[in-house]
Amino acid sequence: MDIDNKHMYRAYIKDTGEIKNVASIDYLRDTIGVIDRDEDKRLINKTYPFDSVELMRCTGIVAKASYRVVYEFQRLVFEGDVCEFDHCKSRYTGKMLYNPNTCALEMRCDVTVGPYGEKATYKRFLCHLDNIRIIGTIYDKEV
Repeated sequence: MDIDNKHMYRAYIKDTGEIKNVASIDYLRDTIGVIDRDEDKRLINKTYPFDSVELMRCTGIVAKASYRVVYEFQRLVFEGDVCEFDHCKSRYTGKMLYNPNTCALEMRCDVTVGPYGEKATYKRFLCHLDNIRIIGTIYDKEV
Protein backbone atom coordinates (compact mmCIF):
# COMPACT_ATOMS: atom_id res chain seq x y z
CA MET A 1 0.00 0.00 0.00
CA ASP A 2 1.31 3.43 -0.89
CA ILE A 3 0.30 6.26 1.43
CA ASP A 4 1.51 9.61 0.11
CA ASN A 5 1.81 11.73 3.23
CA LYS A 6 3.87 9.84 5.80
CA HIS A 7 5.28 13.06 7.25
CA MET A 8 2.13 14.31 8.88
CA TYR A 9 1.17 15.00 12.47
CA ARG A 10 -1.92 14.49 14.54
CA ALA A 11 -2.87 16.64 17.51
CA TYR A 12 -4.46 15.54 20.75
CA ILE A 13 -6.73 18.42 21.83
CA LYS A 14 -6.41 18.52 25.62
CA ASP A 15 -9.71 20.34 26.31
CA THR A 16 -11.96 18.05 24.26
CA GLY A 17 -9.97 14.80 24.26
CA GLU A 18 -10.23 14.61 20.46
CA ILE A 19 -7.48 13.63 18.04
CA LYS A 20 -7.37 15.62 14.79
CA ASN A 21 -5.09 15.64 11.75
CA VAL A 22 -2.82 18.70 11.65
CA ALA A 23 -3.20 20.92 8.59
CA SER A 24 -0.70 23.64 9.56
CA ILE A 25 1.82 24.67 12.20
CA ASP A 26 2.26 28.43 12.62
CA TYR A 27 5.45 29.17 14.55
CA LEU A 28 4.91 32.95 14.42
CA ARG A 29 1.54 32.76 16.20
CA ASP A 30 2.37 29.56 18.16
CA THR A 31 -0.74 27.79 16.85
CA ILE A 32 -1.70 24.47 15.32
CA GLY A 33 -4.34 24.40 12.56
CA VAL A 34 -6.65 21.44 12.11
CA ILE A 35 -9.44 20.71 9.65
CA ASP A 36 -12.74 20.07 11.42
CA ARG A 37 -16.45 20.12 10.66
CA ASP A 38 -19.04 22.54 12.02
CA GLU A 39 -22.56 21.60 13.11
CA ASP A 40 -23.69 21.68 9.45
CA LYS A 41 -20.90 19.21 8.50
CA ARG A 42 -19.02 21.87 6.52
CA LEU A 43 -15.22 21.83 6.61
CA ILE A 44 -13.69 24.57 8.74
CA ASN A 45 -10.18 25.43 9.87
CA LYS A 46 -9.69 25.59 13.64
CA THR A 47 -6.59 26.83 15.39
CA TYR A 48 -5.31 25.91 18.83
CA PRO A 49 -2.43 27.38 20.85
CA PHE A 50 0.65 25.15 21.18
CA ASP A 51 0.10 24.58 24.90
CA SER A 52 -3.45 23.24 24.37
CA VAL A 53 -2.41 20.32 22.14
CA GLU A 54 0.07 17.47 22.11
CA LEU A 55 1.59 16.71 18.72
CA MET A 56 1.85 13.09 17.64
CA ARG A 57 4.43 12.39 14.90
CA CYS A 58 3.81 9.88 12.15
CA THR A 59 6.23 6.92 12.25
CA GLY A 60 5.78 6.16 8.55
CA ILE A 61 4.86 2.56 9.44
CA VAL A 62 1.63 1.18 8.04
CA ALA A 63 -0.18 -1.10 10.48
CA LYS A 64 -1.62 -4.44 9.41
CA ALA A 65 -4.87 -3.47 11.17
CA SER A 66 -6.28 -0.54 13.12
CA TYR A 67 -9.30 0.09 15.30
CA ARG A 68 -9.90 3.45 13.58
CA VAL A 69 -9.77 2.66 9.86
CA VAL A 70 -12.25 4.76 7.92
CA TYR A 71 -9.70 6.14 5.48
CA GLU A 72 -6.55 4.34 4.35
CA PHE A 73 -4.20 6.91 5.96
CA GLN A 74 -5.64 5.93 9.35
CA ARG A 75 -3.55 2.75 9.24
CA LEU A 76 -0.43 4.86 9.73
CA VAL A 77 1.16 4.42 13.17
CA PHE A 78 1.68 7.63 15.17
CA GLU A 79 3.57 8.51 18.31
CA GLY A 80 1.16 7.93 21.18
CA ASP A 81 -0.55 4.95 19.55
CA VAL A 82 -0.94 1.79 21.59
CA CYS A 83 -0.06 -1.17 19.41
CA GLU A 84 0.41 -4.87 19.66
CA PHE A 85 2.70 -7.17 17.75
CA ASP A 86 3.77 -10.80 17.78
CA HIS A 87 7.42 -11.78 18.28
CA CYS A 88 8.88 -15.22 19.04
CA LYS A 89 5.47 -16.78 19.75
CA SER A 90 4.59 -14.03 22.25
CA ARG A 91 2.22 -11.09 21.89
CA TYR A 92 3.40 -7.69 23.14
CA THR A 93 1.36 -4.55 23.72
CA GLY A 94 3.15 -1.24 23.95
CA LYS A 95 3.20 2.50 23.34
CA MET A 96 4.90 4.33 20.50
CA LEU A 97 7.08 6.95 22.18
CA TYR A 98 9.96 9.24 21.27
CA ASN A 99 13.29 8.49 22.95
CA PRO A 100 15.36 11.68 23.23
CA ASN A 101 18.51 9.66 24.00
CA THR A 102 18.44 7.86 20.66
CA CYS A 103 16.48 10.52 18.71
CA ALA A 104 14.17 7.76 17.49
CA LEU A 105 10.64 6.54 17.94
CA GLU A 106 10.42 3.19 19.66
CA MET A 107 7.78 0.87 21.05
CA ARG A 108 7.88 0.40 24.82
CA CYS A 109 6.25 -2.63 26.36
CA ASP A 110 5.94 -3.33 30.07
CA VAL A 111 6.67 -7.03 30.54
CA THR A 112 6.79 -9.39 33.50
CA VAL A 113 10.15 -11.04 34.12
CA GLY A 114 11.57 -13.32 36.79
CA PRO A 115 9.91 -15.85 39.07
CA TYR A 116 8.33 -13.18 41.31
CA GLY A 117 6.63 -11.13 38.61
CA GLU A 118 9.14 -8.28 38.44
CA LYS A 119 8.32 -5.63 35.85
CA ALA A 120 10.68 -4.49 33.13
CA THR A 121 10.39 -2.25 30.09
CA TYR A 122 11.04 -3.93 26.78
CA LYS A 123 12.03 -1.54 23.98
CA ARG A 124 11.87 -2.28 20.28
CA PHE A 125 13.16 0.13 17.68
CA LEU A 126 10.74 0.62 14.83
CA CYS A 127 13.05 -0.92 12.26
CA HIS A 128 12.59 -4.26 14.05
CA LEU A 129 8.81 -4.17 14.20
CA ASP A 130 6.43 -5.72 11.73
CA ASN A 131 2.92 -7.11 11.89
CA ILE A 132 1.79 -4.16 14.07
CA ARG A 133 -1.87 -3.71 14.98
CA ILE A 134 -3.12 -0.37 16.38
CA ILE A 135 -5.49 -0.95 19.31
CA GLY A 136 -5.84 2.60 20.68
CA THR A 137 -3.92 5.66 21.86
CA ILE A 138 -2.32 6.60 25.16
CA TYR A 139 -5.14 9.10 25.57
CA ASP A 140 -7.92 6.47 25.45
CA LYS A 141 -9.43 5.65 28.82
CA GLU A 142 -10.12 1.98 28.07
CA VAL A 143 -6.71 1.00 26.65
